[in-house]
Amino acid sequence: MKSSVIPRKLRVCSVDGCTSWVHGKGMCSSHRYRMRRYGHPTHDSGRTQSHLEVERLWSRLRTPDAHIDGECWEWPGSRNRMGYGTTKRQGENIASRAAWVEVNGAIPTGLLVCHKCDNPPCVRPSHLFLGEHRDNSADKLRKGRDRYLVGQNNHRATLSNDQVRDIRSRSAGGESYKALARQYGVHPVTVSRICRRLRRGDLRERVAREAVAQRSGGVCEVGGEARCARPATEWHHRRNRSQGGQWVAANGLHLCRDHHAWIGDHPQRAYALGWLVPNGVTPDEWPVRRFDEQAYQQPGDIWAPSEPHPRQVELGAVA
Repeated sequence: MKSSVIPRKLRVCSVDGCTSWVHGKGMCSSHRYRMRRYGHPTHDSGRTQSHLEVERLWSRLRTPDAHIDGECWEWPGSRNRMGYGTTKRQGENIASRAAWVEVNGAIPTGLLVCHKCDNPPCVRPSHLFLGEHRDNSADKLRKGRDRYLVGQNNHRATLSNDQVRDIRSRSAGGESYKALARQYGVHPVTVSRICRRLRRGDLRERVAREAVAQRSGGVCEVGGEARCARPATEWHHRRNRSQGGQWVAANGLHLCRDHHAWIGDHPQRAYALGWLVPNGVTPDEWPVRRFDEQAYQQPGDIWAPSEPHPRQVELGAVA
């Protein structure tokens, strides 16, 4: 007599709508896992909902609303530690770049997809624009988000530069850290660090760094036959502080790592180009030849045309 019991391999999962074969306890492996993990076979961990939201947002990119300015469309899927959405669409890893390709086509080599809204997870095409590193850095400076905006220009600052000077002056006159902290509404440790110059160390340094960063736009200020397009990451003293160099814009250059290293390897040529300043002259008297051309410029808050110093001619900087 044949058994009426249906073999397990021929049974279908007991969860409504599921057509997978039974794995155990009358459920397929997926629903069995959810039952063991969450206590219910149809528990939604959020991944399915997130996937649906991503698909829904992706379909909006093809509508006319994508080109109309409005609120941000934030990426509902996974994000990296910088807050940018991550995806594997259109051959891109970043959601905003993938959204641009979806709507506008391929991104030219060397260009970035920048945000007008300064909201990293936003993928709304009307909030995006293409630009070089220089454009992105200039946009950052214009909006006051550069890392060199320190001191009172930093959005997190609680004390102005004048207040910092006053704290140091009164501390030197004998007032206690606790009394100064109570008056200015900060912690005594903060006052201590200010007076020991562990915070707001040298305001002239802050001002000089900010001026040079704005002048460079975040891109290396020198180059060979043409301007270097690499991001400026290094502050360079044309005259070292140990030799009397000051924290002023005229004594600073904003360089990429490669050109900063090149100066150390070719000091004689760097003196001729004005990238280093010799003893006996000031940075204001020793202009810079930025590119492979004959024109000299004097660094300050802006670049201004200038004539080479006679000693630069002797060093062979002028053909």
